[in-house]
Amino acid sequence: MLVLGRFPDESITIGENTLLTVRDVYKDQIRFSMGKILNGTENMQEPGQPLKVGQKVYLSTDVVLTLVRIELHGRVGLCAILGFQAPKRIPIHRKELYDELLAAGRDKLTLVKK
Repeated sequence: MLVLGRFPDESITIGENTLLTVRDVYKDQIRFSMGKILNGTENMQEPGQPLKVGQKVYLSTDVVLTLVRIELHGRVGLCAILGFQAPKRIPIHRKELYDELLAAGRDKLTLVKK
């Protein structure tokens, strides 16, 4: 399981063009939205999908998202700790890393988990 922490309004890329954004973080659940990245433009659906701590949801037939826990990070606030189960062929990145890799001219498809 790949585990990533996200604060509200931070995103994760899944595969070539899927975007998951954490919209709100509460003490026992989050709200997130899914969207697509098409030609460099983010197209988001309306937020509103809740996920409680310990709950799993299938994002696709191959990708499972679990809300592992919620952590309090000092003055920054609540952080959602997300777990992803996916085949090695599906790259999953923090959005800021994905953007850096694209800016550096790297092909995101070559950045597959080993």
